[in-house]
Amino acid sequence: FTAWNGELPGTLPMVAGTGEAPSGIVAYESDHLPKDYIGDLLGTSWGDHRIERFHLERRGASFQALPVPIVRGDENFRPVGIAVAPDGSLFITDWVLKSYDVHGKGRIWRISAKEPGPEVRPKDPAEAIRAAHRPLREDAARKLAADVKTGRPLLERLALEDRSPRVRAVAVMALANVQDYEPVRKVAENDIWPDLRPLAIRSLPSNVRKFAEPDEPAEVRAEALRKISDSHWADVLWKNVASPDAFIAEAAREGLVRSHAVTWENAPSRTNPVERLAGLLVLRESKDPQGSKALAKFLRDPDATVRFAAVQWVGEERLTEYREGLEAALSAGPTTGRLFAGYLAALERLDGVVRESSNEWGGEQYIVRALQDPQTSPEVRRWSLRMLRPDHPVLTIELLQKNLASNDRALQLEAARTLRDSRHAGRAAILAQVANNVDYPTNLRAEAIAGLSGEEPASRELLLRLALGSDPSLRSEALRSLRGAMLSEAEERALLRVGKTSDAPTAELVERVLTPGAAATRPAADDLAGWLELLAGGDGKFTGDPAAGERIFFHRKSAGCSNCHQMHGRGARIGPELTATTGTLSRERLIESIVRPGKEIAPHFATWLIVTTSGKSMVGMLVHEEATGEQTYSDTKGELTTFKPSDIETRKAQQTSIMPEGLDKQLTVQELRDLLAYLQAQTVASQ
Repeated sequence: FTAWNGELPGTLPMVAGTGEAPSGIVAYESDHLPKDYIGDLLGTSWGDHRIERFHLERRGASFQALPVPIVRGDENFRPVGIAVAPDGSLFITDWVLKSYDVHGKGRIWRISAKEPGPEVRPKDPAEAIRAAHRPLREDAARKLAADVKTGRPLLERLALEDRSPRVRAVAVMALANVQDYEPVRKVAENDIWPDLRPLAIRSLPSNVRKFAEPDEPAEVRAEALRKISDSHWADVLWKNVASPDAFIAEAAREGLVRSHAVTWENAPSRTNPVERLAGLLVLRESKDPQGSKALAKFLRDPDATVRFAAVQWVGEERLTEYREGLEAALSAGPTTGRLFAGYLAALERLDGVVRESSNEWGGEQYIVRALQDPQTSPEVRRWSLRMLRPDHPVLTIELLQKNLASNDRALQLEAARTLRDSRHAGRAAILAQVANNVDYPTNLRAEAIAGLSGEEPASRELLLRLALGSDPSLRSEALRSLRGAMLSEAEERALLRVGKTSDAPTAELVERVLTPGAAATRPAADDLAGWLELLAGGDGKFTGDPAAGERIFFHRKSAGCSNCHQMHGRGARIGPELTATTGTLSRERLIESIVRPGKEIAPHFATWLIVTTSGKSMVGMLVHEEATGEQTYSDTKGELTTFKPSDIETRKAQQTSIMPEGLDKQLTVQELRDLLAYLQAQTVASQ
């Protein structure tokens, strides 16, 4: 139920990623620092020992920005509060130590310009309203507004005619405060600065419906939608809850709350699932005691996202009377990993389970119970296998074999995948039986092959036979699993013949087996056009197999993305969870994230060079930090190492990504195409 970047229903995406524990923020509006700082946001990052600068750029109804550090410190620089001083410089409070105890070692820093601008502090309000120092500007506007005879007419002229948008802004706010709305309405209708019209609309008491028209800019529409309070305009609000701009959709939901247009009777009956979701969120936000009457219908909604929001409502509000209806949410339609995880989280909340933040594997007790109950539906059993860590004691060979023998094909697939990821001694023999059984469907056999290794003598013979066979899917998986195997000359010759007589993708896979260190000729990492051309192929079409891409994502001898990333509940939880994000990225962004992983690194996934007191070093990403100071880091293979505070000599931030460079060179062109097809397919699968 925790959203990071607008993934969950009713939450909004971030404007920018910040350093760990962002504790204070100011908008710089003064005259001491260089002029290009004006309008930027400055924030303190307690955990990353930084002060960061954010330059906002318009993105639909909201903004986006990238953090640029302007001050970096060591372990004992812990900035918290930030304020603009009367002279325009900055003051920063510094907690100094990691400990939360009041230790008396705090510091205050001042940030000033090497060459400060001239401090202009005129006393006449007519001049002071033009000051770069915002407090002075606002004080002058208030004084002018209080002067009905000469000050207010001046404000009206400034609001409509002044060249500076900042002067027009303070004039609008001051006039609205004294209820002089006529010039404010004119600014709302005509001002050319994109951010001033929403400010004016926000200041108007009513009659803003016309600003919600589709031809208005996104930021203007959003502000108008928030203020609509007349149920006569409900149709306009319902149309906008389906906007792809999350901030417009949220504004429309706020308007629905204000207009009381949503009832527990009409919300579940909307024909559009996005509107039903909006109705659910509005009912919950409105705190109407009758609102929860619709929950039984929402829990059985055909749309998985609506059902998830209903499950979240039950769990977070601890509505115990709906406990028995929770499982209906899993069987009312297709189930997603998010919905199943929400179901587990809701059960925890209803049962009062208190989980430590370091315990990532919450809800295990309910999964175990479901797997042990013979009455559990195949759908629930399938998601239980997917969500439960593969080394859990309940996942015995016998249980996995039982699910492999099921008549439910989807359940068989998940059982094979869990067996593939497990470390059971007899796993290879069972997977080999599945891979060799021609009565099983090809996709199940391919999943089993992905769990075998040519480095195991018992598996190599089967893999070679499948690699020499005629089924292209099985052949490709077998060749991937043969990487690193020690082959005889006769076996190498047989594979070489396959490579020469097959298509280009097979030939490249054969080359990876026979010449593992061969350097592929690829475009430069920053040559995006070259990559697009390579992956599109001669016909200009991007063709890839999402099912093969999924196996590549999890295959340890191929991309191995699951060493750090999770998709639909399966994989490691070290790097970003990708279920809800990859499908929203363009093909270009996905390609860049693979071939140039270090181009853009979110602060919370930064890497660190750790040097211990014994002289050892490692580069890894901080995964968890205990209250005692112990820190756990992950390396590029997803392996975890924990250090005590006394073990760390130095810790230095790196400019590289934990995701390994050169991943593109490990994969064939077709493997890259298949992987991209799988990642892009998540735009539908994650809904």
